[in-house]
Amino acid sequence: MPFDKVGNWIPKTKEKAFKFIYELDEEVKEVPKVIQDQINDLGDMVLQGNSSLVKSNRNKTKSFKAILSKGPQPVDIIVPVYGGLQVLVHCLTSVLLRTNWPFKLIVVDDCSPDMATKAWIKAWGEANPTHDVLFNKKNRGFAATVNRGIEHGDSPYLCVLNSDVIVTDNWLFKMVLALEADEKNKIVNPCTNNTALINIDLQEGYDYQDMNRAFELLSAHEYPEVMPTGFCFMMERNLIDQIGTFDEGYVSYGEETDFWMRTITRITNGEISNWKAVLADDTYLFHERGSSFSVMPDEEHMGYRKAGASRFHSIWPTFKQWNETFDMTKTLQKLRSPIAHTLIKKENPP
Repeated sequence: MPFDKVGNWIPKTKEKAFKFIYELDEEVKEVPKVIQDQINDLGDMVLQGNSSLVKSNRNKTKSFKAILSKGPQPVDIIVPVYGGLQVLVHCLTSVLLRTNWPFKLIVVDDCSPDMATKAWIKAWGEANPTHDVLFNKKNRGFAATVNRGIEHGDSPYLCVLNSDVIVTDNWLFKMVLALEADEKNKIVNPCTNNTALINIDLQEGYDYQDMNRAFELLSAHEYPEVMPTGFCFMMERNLIDQIGTFDEGYVSYGEETDFWMRTITRITNGEISNWKAVLADDTYLFHERGSSFSVMPDEEHMGYRKAGASRFHSIWPTFKQWNETFDMTKTLQKLRSPIAHTLIKKENPP
């Protein structure tokens, strides 16, 4: 693995780099042959060019070719923090242990109300000097805090990760593949157990790593279009260059939905771009949800929600039309179906 235990990239020799590129290129060349063999075996009449297996391999091929042309470019993982030390520890630990793609963590503390969180982040930053920690002198809200992290970094990819998320093995690599599968894929969410729209419940008796393993086995890599949520929100940095950063007028609710609307309604060369947000349907993360807001009074929390919703609908009256024509339940129906117990095996340590 080209990383040490704290997520630092270990440079490869030129010989090893060429060997990796050659082996990956050979794997990509084999995919069309595998597809053709499957078509010959099963018959064109059965597949009709729409087999999930065929589509899966085609999407993988596109992703691999895009990655080969660019090389393994790093991701700035921006983690906004407002209290919630008990979940932050698990979040950062999981990222360091389970990320096998070049990355840099940028942890931005939004003037957490407790000294313990600030002290821990400071100590963590000193112990992990290849990653960065930033501290807001006053509470600025989610959008402004994320924007500070975006502006601080310079990696070609960005991922905004809530501090109450626990990642799974290979999560970042799989999200890069989803992003690179189609040039119109501009935002990627993973699957998760707990979020407003794309939640897929943990199956009874199994944990989030079991679910992730099952999704890897079952995925057709269709990367369905979704309305994304901000718990784990990945994109290329050049998207920021084209549509701007998060709207800080939202403070703490609605900013990611506004960002998404600016993305899918983007006009290029006089035409709607038809860009989209997609779901990495082979990736499952655990989301605690609402940990930062648990340190706020309920009245203040609800005030942010109402203000965000009001601002969004006043700016985007066309959202209602999109919402009426897009069936999120149908999109997620396959992923929400019960998984055979033989595919979910308890192989994880306690």
